[in-house]
Amino acid sequence: RGPLELIVPPPSGPPRAREREMESLLHGLFAPLVVTTLHPRAAVCIIVQVVEDDGAVLAAAINCAAVALMDAGVAMRSIPSAVALALGAGDTGGADAALLDPCRAEEAAAAGMVTVACAHTLSASRKDGPAVAL
Repeated sequence: RGPLELIVPPPSGPPRAREREMESLLHGLFAPLVVTTLHPRAAVCIIVQVVEDDGAVLAAAINCAAVALMDAGVAMRSIPSAVALALGAGDTGGADAALLDPCRAEEAAAAGMVTVACAHTLSASRKDGPAVAL
């Protein structure tokens, strides 16, 4: 185990592929952002428990984990935020329709889903924060 551990437990039973994928994506985003050198013998453990999934769960998990780390006072190189986008899910159903923060039904009706996460730098002089499309 490294200094950053990220766990996404399933609602019940053993972890499925969905939870493992979300763990991998979240770890890939937060591992370079969390400053672990300040407390070398400490570990940061993030547990993302999905209570209810009404769509855009990955974006919600990224935003919730970022706010939880800030609230806990964990030092980060930049602050990540995320948004989900459903493509082709508008009222017209056309390919050019796009919805931000779709619900579960809109995700199911969409031709495609995109979750975009961006890490905003804390310093005005540093503009090289990583942007990750998930």
